[in-house]
Amino acid sequence: MLHHHFEYKSYGETTVKLHMDNCTGQNKNNFVIWYGMWRVLTGRHNSVEFSCMEAGHTKFHPDWHFGLWKVKWRHYSAETLQEIAKSVTDSSRNNHNIAQLVDDEDCPVKFFDWKLYLKQFFKQLPALTTYHHFRMMKESPGVVFVREYCDNDEKQFRLLKNRVVINPLSEPTELPKKGLDAMRQWYLYQEIRPLCYGSKDITCPKPTIPKPEITVIQDRNHTRKCSYCKKLDTRQVEMENCCVH
Repeated sequence: MLHHHFEYKSYGETTVKLHMDNCTGQNKNNFVIWYGMWRVLTGRHNSVEFSCMEAGHTKFHPDWHFGLWKVKWRHYSAETLQEIAKSVTDSSRNNHNIAQLVDDEDCPVKFFDWKLYLKQFFKQLPALTTYHHFRMMKESPGVVFVREYCDNDEKQFRLLKNRVVINPLSEPTELPKKGLDAMRQWYLYQEIRPLCYGSKDITCPKPTIPKPEITVIQDRNHTRKCSYCKKLDTRQVEMENCCVH
């Protein structure tokens, strides 16, 4: 999504300063740092800086506007993706909340295998989670400057691997859209379709693929056992067979 934003929403800026909420799973990780460095090395930006908020104090403007949408969504009726997108737009009076559909004709969202692509160029940053500020600039290609806090001394690490040259025109492999599997399609048709009114054939059409069969295999290793005799408690075992009796 960050790459999509730069591709379609940027203003031609050369210096970027981004604030992140310190979530290691989503943004504070090696792949995001590598991506920022990749943008600098390929000439897309002159400098990129990431600043992470302190753990426990990670609520800022994006969460505020997301909260506005949650308030709107609580009293909204929507059956299609387009109606959900409209609820996002309607939730903000000053157009702060902007919906982005994946299949938008003007700016479609594409997903790439960034992890596999960037891993061939860069090394991992040691003790990444201890730092809150990361800076990369074209004057020091392949080097990231880090600080634990803004008033601490700055350290630098070279993340670009030796003898690596990045083609500015190259991009990672685009990931194909998987779509909904048969199980999910039939779930929507059988469980969600009765709850829809005017958009049943759009959101929950009848699947054109056969309904998959479900085979339930009992795992006897995880079957509940009697707390006294440790035998299987299948309720079919006669009570006199239990050691309590």
